[in-house]
Amino acid sequence: MDSINPKPHLESPDPLILARLKRSCDIYDMKGIDEAMDQLESASYDKDASLVTWLREKIDALDFSAAAERLSEHAEGKQ
Repeated sequence: MDSINPKPHLESPDPLILARLKRSCDIYDMKGIDEAMDQLESASYDKDASLVTWLREKIDALDFSAAAERLSEHAEGKQ
């Protein structure tokens, strides 16, 4: 995005998108992974922005199990 069309600024990543990403990582659903990551990366965040960056690195490295594990830990910490 650029300064003319900045990313929307949200408090934190949507937990429903994170849950969908975890399910997609669990079953190696690349279409689901790509769609969820596109949605997550289309905004900037006050909290947990580093999680989205970390997830991108793991997904680019095809380390879906690490991404799914971290998403599980993240969800448990939010309850």
